[in-house]
Amino acid sequence: MESIGPIVFVSSTFYDLKYIRYSLEEFIKSLGFRAILFDKGDISYDPKKPLESSCCENINSYDTDIYVLIVGNRYGTKSAFDQESSITKIEFQTAQAKHLPTYVLIEKEVFYRYKFYIENKENQAVKYGVDINVLKFIEEINALPLNNPIQLFENLDDIRNWLKKQWTGYFRSLLRKELKEYSIDSITKIQETTERIEKYFETFLGNYAQKNDDTELSKIVSKEKEQKILSDNAKKIDDFFRTKLGLFVLQHSNLDFQNSEVQTTLLNSFKSEKIGDFLEKLQVDSSNIQDIKRNSDAQIHYQKERRKFVTIE
Repeated sequence: MESIGPIVFVSSTFYDLKYIRYSLEEFIKSLGFRAILFDKGDISYDPKKPLESSCCENINSYDTDIYVLIVGNRYGTKSAFDQESSITKIEFQTAQAKHLPTYVLIEKEVFYRYKFYIENKENQAVKYGVDINVLKFIEEINALPLNNPIQLFENLDDIRNWLKKQWTGYFRSLLRKELKEYSIDSITKIQETTERIEKYFETFLGNYAQKNDDTELSKIVSKEKEQKILSDNAKKIDDFFRTKLGLFVLQHSNLDFQNSEVQTTLLNSFKSEKIGDFLEKLQVDSSNIQDIKRNSDAQIHYQKERRKFVTIE
């Protein structure tokens, strides 16, 4: 029976890594995933098109979910369109363009040669004992701003253990995201209910004012104003969690923002002038706070959101 789990496209040169490719295919299948490898006949070739066109089209036509790149000491078959690129590199670029979750595994010895290359690449006389195009490819991967996690390996166990940890963590993060999106929907429903209650009170107060004295009416008006504040705050919170900063907080905080006390904590946290203090009060992990504090745009964005909750002189 064919797996209905995630589809994993495995990309690498064949001859130097075929033992890894075979074992990795079995590992992927053991997880209930489907592995796509050209040497197993999983890729359909169009005789009217270059080889890499078929490979890249299959990344899309199979609706690939995950892309795994294994880098050894060979660069692989050159591209028909660009002699400076290999088919493996073209596959990687296609996966990046599609924003597929990407996992890069590099043989440890090759990576050490890459470090030596970085230190000496201005010296044309230096030999590296490996195809220099491989080293340049690693340099390009390493320079990417995101979606380029790199793990060194010496044997198959290194690969299996790392991928298992990565995929388990990724699956957990997706579950948490689903739960927090459910929390946002719940806040929206609370807001809609509050608005209906508010409209009811407006009608009720109009009728009540005609039959009762001002003292009793002022008490009801006071309660109605409190309800209005709650409604306004619920809307502000809902709008905040639809912003980039709000989504960042949802992803990296362990607080339950569906809880009314936690919502109060959120409102009070906006009194903080600096984004770092704001995130600390919301129990965001310190490593994530340090990253965002170095981003000047994030501070500007925070001040913009803060003005919606507090009066800034």
